[in-house]
Amino acid sequence: MSRERLSLRYVPLLRRRFQDRNHVTRQRVGLDHPGRIGSQASLPGVDFRLRIAVALVVALTLGLSRRCGLLERFPEWPILAFLGRISYSLFLVHFPVCLLANALFVRLGLNAPGAALAFMALAWAASVAVATLFYRWVEKPAASGRIAAALGLAAGKA
Repeated sequence: MSRERLSLRYVPLLRRRFQDRNHVTRQRVGLDHPGRIGSQASLPGVDFRLRIAVALVVALTLGLSRRCGLLERFPEWPILAFLGRISYSLFLVHFPVCLLANALFVRLGLNAPGAALAFMALAWAASVAVATLFYRWVEKPAASGRIAAALGLAAGKA
């Protein structure tokens, strides 16, 4: 058989395989469902307009809170002041803690929505706990050391 004839023989097989892949890709991207974008194709009834509505409600809430003075009293709440102090530590540790919680969730083979919600709450609590320790033993001493060193240098120059 000639080379050209051999390659033409496999064209229908390749075309069918490409069409199957293309269909799967179109489903994954969300092109098979008009009006839905990206990962929303797997969420029935969820639409981009819901996200716009949530953003609008948040913007209006912030605007009204600013107008009535709630945002000025907001930082005085002890729990929010605490979370504000450890926020950088929380930013640093939350991703590894969430990875560990996700691995544990998968390892245990849990599929129920209630279990997912419980693990999400557990991951949040563990992140705050680890961030508190990180703030106390790493961030705070490092910051005070930098401040002392900066003051020492400033005092030495004076």
